[in-house]
Amino acid sequence: CPTGEIVDEAQFPDTAAGLSRAVSWAGHRTGGDVTVLWAIEGTGTYGARLRAVAADTGYTVVEAPRMNARANRTIGKSDPLDARRIAAAALPLHETQ
Repeated sequence: CPTGEIVDEAQFPDTAAGLSRAVSWAGHRTGGDVTVLWAIEGTGTYGARLRAVAADTGYTVVEAPRMNARANRTIGKSDPLDARRIAAAALPLHETQ
């Protein structure tokens, strides 16, 4: 969402079926628009399987911008918090970044 508004959120298992459901879920929330840019953390390691499934579906996938881990150290860590932090780090960037 270009305004940073949280439209919806969900968690999926890291299985072939779960990753497929995640991409389908995102497609429903974006009207099937494959021009939506995906910013995924760890595209070369732990995010590689999600990157592959999203890319195979036709989405453009980029490595998520680095978050300021030091600033968030005392706040806590979870997948939903990380997703919000990644979105906040990506929103101000030009799409070529």
